[in-house]
Amino acid sequence: MECPRWLLPAIALFSTFLIVSAACDSEAPATAPTIAPVAASGQPAAAVGNRVGNRAPEFAIQLADGSSVSSEQLLKDGKPVFLFFWATWCSTCRGELERMKQVYPAFGDEVAFYAIGIDPSESISDLQDVARSRGYPWPGALPNSTMARDFNVLQQSTKIAIDSEGKIIYRDGYGVGSDDTWRSTLSTLTAGVR
Repeated sequence: MECPRWLLPAIALFSTFLIVSAACDSEAPATAPTIAPVAASGQPAAAVGNRVGNRAPEFAIQLADGSSVSSEQLLKDGKPVFLFFWATWCSTCRGELERMKQVYPAFGDEVAFYAIGIDPSESISDLQDVARSRGYPWPGALPNSTMARDFNVLQQSTKIAIDSEGKIIYRDGYGVGSDDTWRSTLSTLTAGVR
C-alpha cells in the first residue's frame, strides 16, 4: 500500500519537531514538576499529567514582546487558562480560531487565552503577522522547550483548558470541538471567577 503524498510532509514536519524538541531538552527531568502540591481547597492535588483530571505540568511561554510567562504566574490570581496549539499553515487551526473569535469575547477578560505556535520553523513574529491579519484578539506565544512533550501535544489544533487550580478540565485534538463545547468549557472555567 502506497503512502498518500500529503502525509509525507506531515510526517517529516512531525519528525523534525520531535528531534528539535529532544535536542533542546537534553538536560530536562524525566517528568514535569507540579504547579503546586495542594489545591486551593486544601485537598491533595491531582497527579501531574496531560489528561483531563490531571494537574497540568509546569510550563512557560514566550510572548511577542520577548517576555516569558510561567504557568505559576498565569494561575496565581486564580485566572483559568485556555491553550490552543496551532501552526500558521494549518487550515483547520485557522478555521477553529475563526470560530473561537465568536466565543472569545464573552470570556476574554476572565480566561487567559493563548494561541501557542508548535511549528519549530515559525517565529513569534510569523504567528503575530497571521494573527493580526486575521483579527485574532488573544496573544500568540511560543512554548518552552518541554511544553509540547509535557502536554503530549502531537498535532496542531490541540486545545487544553486548565482551571484556576491548575487542573486540566478539557482537551481536544485536531478538528475536534464545537462552539457549544467551547462555550460550555469556558463557562465551567469562569464559574468560580464570575
